Amino acid sequence: VMHKDTRALLELLLYRLAVRGEQEVNTFIREELLAGKIPYEQKVLDQLAQPYHREAEK
Repeated sequence: VMHKDTRALLELLLYRLAVRGEQEVNTFIREELLAGKIPYEQKVLDQLAQPYHREAEK
């Protein structure tokens, strides 16, 4: 069983990877996540993932 925040973060990263590619995801992790600019909360992460989720399903 995975924690809801961990699942939301993983889904965000995987959808972003599918849409934008590895380099963009690595930059996002380094400059946003590790810098503490993105809260580690399911609600926020789900909102960030929505555009990538829709684009990946096309």
